[in-house]
Amino acid sequence: MTDDPRYEKDPAIRSVRAKIGGFLDDHVEGQFRLTQVYEALDVKSSADKAAVRKGISRERQAGNIASTGTYGVWRKVDDEVEWHGMGDEVSDLPPPLNIMLPLGLESMVKLYPGDLVCFAGLTSSGKSSASLEIALKNNSGLALNYLSSELTLAAIQQRAELVDIMLSSLKHVRFAMRYDHFEDVIEPGAINFVDYLQPSGDGDEPKYYSIPHMIMKIHKKLNGSGLVILNIQKDPGKESGEGGFKTMHKANLYITMDKAENSSKFWMNIKKCKVRPSLEGYRMQYKPEPFGLKSCSDWIPL
Repeated sequence: MTDDPRYEKDPAIRSVRAKIGGFLDDHVEGQFRLTQVYEALDVKSSADKAAVRKGISRERQAGNIASTGTYGVWRKVDDEVEWHGMGDEVSDLPPPLNIMLPLGLESMVKLYPGDLVCFAGLTSSGKSSASLEIALKNNSGLALNYLSSELTLAAIQQRAELVDIMLSSLKHVRFAMRYDHFEDVIEPGAINFVDYLQPSGDGDEPKYYSIPHMIMKIHKKLNGSGLVILNIQKDPGKESGEGGFKTMHKANLYITMDKAENSSKFWMNIKKCKVRPSLEGYRMQYKPEPFGLKSCSDWIPL
């Protein structure tokens, strides 16, 4: 018989590998732990755990899983790729999304299905106000899902009342409180708001390094359709939000929001614009309002 790891000679291990394969198909999207396999297969004895470890080793040899570099943690290999000829004409390129943005940004920047827009701003710089303005002004047929980890529904409705916005004008927006794993509820084809994304970890040890990976998973969930408006916190004097410059990687438009010196006003800065890089460095002074941003200058080039 062949030594090819795809064809198992030992009937016992073949049975274990079949169960592992079922676990991978039904429960795994990305990484998994050996302990999760034990639990899913209801393995308790030392002999059965040894058989599972051997089965895992054979799955690795067969190329179905790969090591993550962390003991006991593996990842499912994703080798499905939809290839296209680079010279083939594409007749169904998606048109830009008709999205209204704060401070007239839509007149300068076109957004496309699958894009991610990131607002990285100081506390009280108007990140939520910008998101609420986008939600209010865009009622063109796309579903709008507002996921909040800070503002409650009552707080948003109170803001609306302060500026005489009728609640009926917000009926096109779905709202939910959410604190983590946003990628699980991002809806492809919809406009999704994440206000705001916090680092993983508990207590006094937040894992800021995890934020770029969290953004990647959110962007991946879009699968080339819809839009994500994502807010993250930023420290004073920093060029990017919590998580560092890598938080820019998946953003098609990356905006920072900073306090103007000796003023109650703020600066909005275009740090990254994939479709129009010449805009990078442009900035505008603004003042946050309960349900939007009020411009206090023109867009000024760097």
